[in-house]
Amino acid sequence: WTATDATAAHHILGVDFDAAGWRRDLWRAGLEGGIFVWILLGIPLSAWRITRRQREQNEVIRNLSEAMEQSHSAIMIIDREHRIEYANRGLCRLIGHTRRELIGHGWRGFQAGGTTDRVGADIAASMEAGVAWEGEWSTRRKDGTTLPVRGGFTPVKHRDGSIACFVAVFEDVTETKRREYER
Repeated sequence: WTATDATAAHHILGVDFDAAGWRRDLWRAGLEGGIFVWILLGIPLSAWRITRRQREQNEVIRNLSEAMEQSHSAIMIIDREHRIEYANRGLCRLIGHTRRELIGHGWRGFQAGGTTDRVGADIAASMEAGVAWEGEWSTRRKDGTTLPVRGGFTPVKHRDGSIACFVAVFEDVTETKRREYER
């Protein structure tokens, strides 16, 4: 050994560590490692959970949409300006119009004239007030014939209580009226 080697060995063996600094460095390394593990595992896990929740919500929406579409009742969604936003097959079958002919038009345009003008005004007033309405009225088919229907208009509200749109559900009551008349 030379004197330089002995001095170098002394310096290596004589390194002192401050315990407080060592603990701080150890905690920092552990925290950085924990953050790294969270990034590697936490973000993909969160993304997987969000994707799974979205798939479940899409399934619920798909089921609801199919239920509305396959319903025998006439169903329409009406916007705040009283225009038809959605019409199911039951409505198209009942009044003889295609969905394209209905979407964007005012729902009152398909009401039969006469005594139902008052009923139409009552329905519109209840919609403006944001309350549900139930009753009977006459609707006009594409071929010009009228038929009695029974149903209701219900406001759909946002969580804050403001009105988003209205849902109208109704059915043809021609047979019921005929039986009542025969009695």
